[in-house]
Order: sequence, then structure tokens, then C-alpha cells
Amino acid sequence: MSSPNNPSPTPLRLLWLWLQIGSQSFGGGAATFYMIYQTFVVKHAWVTPEAFTQMRAMVEIVPGMNILAVTTLIGWRSFRWLGVFLALFGLLFPSISITLFMTAFYLSVQDQPLVQSAVRGVIPALVGVSIYTMWRTAQPVLTAGKRAGWLSLALYVAILAGSGAALLVWPNVPVFAIYFIAGFILVFQTRPK
Repeated sequence: MSSPNNPSPTPLRLLWLWLQIGSQSFGGGAATFYMIYQTFVVKHAWVTPEAFTQMRAMVEIVPGMNILAVTTLIGWRSFRWLGVFLALFGLLFPSISITLFMTAFYLSVQDQPLVQSAVRGVIPALVGVSIYTMWRTAQPVLTAGKRAGWLSLALYVAILAGSGAALLVWPNVPVFAIYFIAGFILVFQTRPK
């Protein structure tokens, strides 16, 4: 994991870089992948663009936390098990610390009347945002179903409602299984005749 112009990192340097990424990427997502790429491929050239693309493609194949998988692979390439530990610790320690601090702070003020009022106000707002998001997500499917005919629209609505009801009735069934079955029904129903 080195280039002629940029020698391999020391374990301490590797930890420091992951701590920097972890402290700036609370929550993960595309921004974290960008920071990992910028740090290890562009800035330090410790990973080639091709190797990074292969790592990213490999972790996208399987379900799970892709950022942690890429972090593990880069750590393994650096210092094997020590690199894995340093990389994961560096990436996760800042966000875990912030989460623990926020939780401890909330527990110390949760009984305050002002906090209770805020929580009571946030819950309806979250429900409203969730309903709006579900509607925006379902609207194209419902529009397509309406164009395909009322029977298709009824099927779409039944599948959406049935998926939600199934989660309530069978909470131990993995969500992906319910979505897989619903998706299979939708694909089978909308396939060209």
C-alpha cells in the first residue's frame, strides 16, 4: 500500500487519518466515501484508483455497511489485523463518542418541561415528514398503476398496505423478505405481456 513518492503510512499516521475522517463524517454516506477516496487515493496515493474501485464494487455486492467494509479492507492492506483495528477504531470512535455524549446530555435534561415540550412537538413533525416521504415515494408507482388500469392501481395499493401490515403482524420476519415478495409481485404484474 505505497507508491514510490508516498511511502506506506505508519500505524499512528493511519489511525490519525481515520480519526480525521471519522470526526468529519458523522452518519456516513457518500460524503464519507468521498473523504476516504480523497485521503487514501488522491492525497496520499496509498491506494490506486483501480484498487479503490475494486474494493467498493466488492462491498456493494453483499448487503451490509459498505463504508465499514471498505475501511476494513484498507486497514487490512495497511497492517493486516492491526490495520483493521486502527481503521475501524479511527472511523467509529468520534461518532460513538458524540452519540454517547449526546445521549448522556439528553438523559440529564429529559425531565425538563422545555425538553418535554420540544419532544412532544417533534413527534408529530416526524410523523408528518414520514407520511410525506412515503407519499412522494409511492406516488410514481401509483401514477403508473393508474395508467395501467384500476386493477393495477388496486394491486399497488394492496401491496403497499399489505407490506406494512405484514410487518405489524409478523415483526420477526426480515423486512427484506417482505419487500422481496412485494417487489416480485409488482414486477410479475407489470412485465410486458
